[in-house]
Amino acid sequence: MSQSQQNAFLLNKLIILYIVREKGTIKRSDLSDYVIYHQLMDYFALDQYLMELEQSNLLDYEEQDHEIYYHITKSGNETLDLFQLRIPHSIRRSIVEYAELDAMQRSSTMGLDVSLFQESDGRYTVTCYVRDYDTHLFELVFHVNSQEEASQIRTRWLERGLQLYRHLMSGLNAES
Repeated sequence: MSQSQQNAFLLNKLIILYIVREKGTIKRSDLSDYVIYHQLMDYFALDQYLMELEQSNLLDYEEQDHEIYYHITKSGNETLDLFQLRIPHSIRRSIVEYAELDAMQRSSTMGLDVSLFQESDGRYTVTCYVRDYDTHLFELVFHVNSQEEASQIRTRWLERGLQLYRHLMSGLNAES
């Protein structure tokens, strides 16, 4: 692995630690949505980094109501204190702004979720959801042949899913 690849891996892990520390506790889906929307890393890279951060005891998690919640450990805080200046200022500022958003200030309670599952034959199932609070209003399932296709669908759903859902509902509710 080249030095630049090692630096990118380190930076991505630091970004994850920084997000989790700024949020205090964060749902895995919210963390995933943030890093993918801001094009910081893809879903599969995030998954690998989270596993490595857990194994290094820099992040810990708990499961509640079928959701995974991450929080930073003491070792994670100490590591981040030493290296957080390696994260570009613009990214740190964006993360702080994200962490300060109050959920009650959002104009809509609707949100998007995506789950990815690799089938035994190597194909991927991507399930896209529209939710209102914790209730799924809509579900769309794709079966694709590659991890790249699955990641692309996930990213595009998180970018445009609400717009597509509203357009679909508008079309279904229109009079013929």
